[in-house]
Amino acid sequence: MTTTGGSFRPHNWDTRQYKTDKSDPTAAARTKRYRDAKRDGRRDGEPLVSDQAIKLADELMVIAGHDLRFVPPGWCGAAMRVQTWLADGWFSEIIIAATSAAARRKRGTSANSVQFFERPLRRRLRQAAPLPRVAIRQPETLMVTANGDQESSFMPPTDPNCECTSAQHWLASMPRQGVMEGRIVSHNLTVD
Repeated sequence: MTTTGGSFRPHNWDTRQYKTDKSDPTAAARTKRYRDAKRDGRRDGEPLVSDQAIKLADELMVIAGHDLRFVPPGWCGAAMRVQTWLADGWFSEIIIAATSAAARRKRGTSANSVQFFERPLRRRLRQAAPLPRVAIRQPETLMVTANGDQESSFMPPTDPNCECTSAQHWLASMPRQGVMEGRIVSHNLTVD
């Protein structure tokens, strides 16, 4: 630090400051063009939190028993959390129903944050999920002859989509005593 005229200045302050390039006559015009191009640049950004998420977060806070004029600290990021739920495909009707049911069950003080309602929401969404489709396939009956050659002892099923290579290997390693009748279910042979 150096003192000049009663004020303090860092040592070599003037040498550390940027000096414009006065030797380049196009520097000012180039800088003006750059600043003009950036001035009205497009701003493609959309808000991270939608209006629907903000309104839904406010509604959940009222359901939880809080006043919108005095937002508790735990509820400050509620709109962001609700936006995550909506982005994951959760329906606002299910969110409201599960939140109101959980708020009615809660005893004592109001919920400290919106995360309190996440477990009841997940439970409600699991219950509202569609049931899986079940396709029932009938097992096929095979006739195996003992002491025959390996090629003729296995009768391939008529279904072209059936994978029978592992069943062939299993049937080929079976003991060859008498005639057995069986059904192939998931490549396991059940003997009748």
